[in-house]
Amino acid sequence: MARNISFATNEKEYIVNGDESKVIRINVADVNMLARYEQAREKFKQVQSEFGDDPSPADLIKADEMVRGLINDVFGADVCTPAFGGVNCLSPVSSGKTLYQSFLDAFLPEVKKDIEAAVNAAQITLEAKAKTFTEQLSPKPKHDVKGLTDDDIARIAAAIKAGS
Repeated sequence: MARNISFATNEKEYIVNGDESKVIRINVADVNMLARYEQAREKFKQVQSEFGDDPSPADLIKADEMVRGLINDVFGADVCTPAFGGVNCLSPVSSGKTLYQSFLDAFLPEVKKDIEAAVNAAQITLEAKAKTFTEQLSPKPKHDVKGLTDDDIARIAAAIKAGS
């Protein structure tokens, strides 16, 4: 029997259009997500130029597969199946955009908020750990000298001078 392991992943869930059977799960602390997004932006342009303004039905199927692959790669998970189901992601929606554009317009701002929250939480944790570490390295005074009077200081200085 396989054993279960549990560990923190920063995975967030997003429900698509209020339908709890359509759930997207991504790790918002994935440090490679931004790099993959930048790479995908260039590839989206290539897909658009490859198929032109009047693609054939076969081209639409191929372009759908390519765009889904790019979107899934960016997020490191299958986000397209819960978002689009079996509908071609290049299908037009009422806003005049494609289905995938409408999805990204709704999804990216939510993901951005969660990424910023994860980064802020990580920064706070790092700052606390750095403070603890530097406190351990900082020399601590061996004696509390805050309460010494000027006379006490003069006597100590004289004793040190006499001993040298």
